[in-house]
Amino acid sequence: MDALSYFCGAKSDTTLTSKERMNKMTVLNRRLMRDEKIKQLKEGRTVYAESPEFIRLIKRGIEKEKLDIKLENTNGGCWFIPNETE
Repeated sequence: MDALSYFCGAKSDTTLTSKERMNKMTVLNRRLMRDEKIKQLKEGRTVYAESPEFIRLIKRGIEKEKLDIKLENTNGGCWFIPNETE
């Protein structure tokens, strides 16, 4: 365990339960997926997300990056559409 983990009270990966390890991986995967969606938005591509948690993460990423994005909510999820720049 590194010093930062020790002082923050984090468990090392060897002491995590399988459920805790899965939650940790899921959070990391969602962040990586969010980063990929933000990258696509920066490239001018439209992206879609279904889960409320993932939509929330993307919205936070958009605010952080100060992107000009239009949101269209549907019954199944949310479309993130880059606004046209002239």
